[in-house]
This record gives sequence, C-alpha cells and structure tokens, in this order.
Amino acid sequence: MSEIEKLPRGWAMTTIPSLISGGVFTDGDWVESKDQDPDGSVRLLQLADIGDGFFINKSNRFLNEETANYLNCTYLKPNDVLVARMPDPLGRACLMPKLKQASVTVVDVCVIRPAKNEHFNSSWIMHFINSPDFRGKIAALQSGSTRKRISRGNLSKIEFPLPPRNEQDRIVEKLDELFSELDAGVNELKAAQVKLNNYRQSLLKSAVEGVLTQKWRNDNKGKIEETGQELLNRILSNAGNRINSKSLKKKAKIHLKTGKTNIQSQSNRTQLIYLNFLKGGFGQVFRKLVGLIEADQSIDLETLHTCMAVNILLFKLAK
Repeated sequence: MSEIEKLPRGWAMTTIPSLISGGVFTDGDWVESKDQDPDGSVRLLQLADIGDGFFINKSNRFLNEETANYLNCTYLKPNDVLVARMPDPLGRACLMPKLKQASVTVVDVCVIRPAKNEHFNSSWIMHFINSPDFRGKIAALQSGSTRKRISRGNLSKIEFPLPPRNEQDRIVEKLDELFSELDAGVNELKAAQVKLNNYRQSLLKSAVEGVLTQKWRNDNKGKIEETGQELLNRILSNAGNRINSKSLKKKAKIHLKTGKTNIQSQSNRTQLIYLNFLKGGFGQVFRKLVGLIEADQSIDLETLHTCMAVNILLFKLAK
C-alpha cells in the first residue's frame, strides 16, 4: 500500500516548496565574524537558539542594520518556522517568537513562511517536521563526513501528509493539550525525585543516629550483652593481644595490597581489620568492615548496624 493510500480521507501528500507557493523557503544568511557588531541593533540567531519544538533564545550575536541591509539578509517574522540543518538533532524545528529587536539567522537555519496564514498552520508544519517519520527521511538524505547536515535542496524533496486547513488547527490544539499534560507529568516526577532523595538521606541519617533501631533497643532492654563501647574495647583488646604474630602480619600486608583476605577465622579477620586501624588510622576501618560484610553473606542486618556503630565510635575516638 502506497503512502497516499494510507492517508486519512481528505489528506494529500505534499512538499515544502509546493506548500509555500509564493511564501518564503530559504536558508539564513552568510554572516561572517567581520560583519558582526556587538553594539548592533539586529539580532543574529544561531543554531543554538533552535530547540526541538521550542525556541531556546541562547545566543548573543548582533550586526548593525546597515550591514544587514547590505548583505540583503532575510528579516525574520513571528511564527516563521526555523529548521536547523545541522545537529543535534538534525532537522529540529521551532517557531520564531516575537523578540524586541529585528532578527536574522545564520545560513545553517532554514526559514519557512507561508504566503498567507490561511495556507497552513505554522505550528502544524513545525510538529510534522519534528515527527519521527519526517526525521527519518531527513536522516536518509543527510550528507557530510564529519558533521552531518541536510541541504535545503534535499529538504525540499521530502514528501509529507497535508491535512485540510481546519484539521491542521485541531491537530495543533490537541498536541498542545497533550504536551501540556506531559510537561506537568515531568514536573511532578522531578518533584517526586527530589522528595525521594530527601527521604533517602533522612533514612541514612536515622540509621547513623540509631533512630531506626530505637524500638529494637526498647524491646530488648536487658538482653543486650554488651554496649558498643564494650564491643569496641573487646575488639581492640583482641587485636592488641595478637598483633605480634608474624604470620598475621604477613597476611595483613597481602590484605592491604589486594583489598581481599583469605583468612577464614572471624576473630582473625576482625584482628586483621584493626591491625589496619593501628597501622593506618581510622579512615580505612569502615572500608575494611564493609569488605568483610560483603565477603561473608551470612552476616545479618544487626551485625551491619553494629559495624556502623563501631565506625562512629572510632571516629569519635580519633577526634
């Protein structure tokens, strides 16, 4: 089935030159650096100003009116369709807004303007140019080895569907309505992402401060065999008692170089960590504790909490 046969009733296939019919379909102007004037009154729009369906208003280039007239520049009008003939993305289009100053654009931007407004809706053709189907045809006709571009000649060859004039208006109204809903949804997702990040930080803060296990401590009063300080004293004592072991020192050196340990005994692994503490300072202890936990999948959540508490106590002792 051909493209024409697939079209809704009342639609036809057309090209930009056929649709313009006496309007404007031209490239921007070749304005060199020597032609520009930062104090000029005529704005020189750049590729960076052309967004994908919206005007970015990013550039800050100007030339004076005398030079613009000498170069026979095409002055832009509100609702002109501006098509970027270079990436990114290639072929993106937006509408020219109403700016305070007179404006022209560079040669790599194509300008489309109907002879009469009743010929077509400028927003409609902008949306159609930005559609996946039209973009695919642009990609097929692009040229250039280092930086891709679409020539105005190739752009003029692309066929696309033309709905009746009143249906064009309805298409634009519906797209504006749906795009507004999408924008609102994006804003809500961004707000939710900020809230989730804040909640995550709050949870981590609660974990470090012991708030997450407050109920557990209340429920287990009298059942806790030793305090965090007592645990720390025991660990440091065990490490000190065996610190002179030559074999353990050798293993400790291997451990420091590789970040891994082949020591199977839990007490020896604990001693190895705190040997590291005595030799290198508290800054490495938490990393070694985490390595121990990751290596031993049988360690439960309470042990993790204990390790976090030990790290906090070491930090306080170091201060």
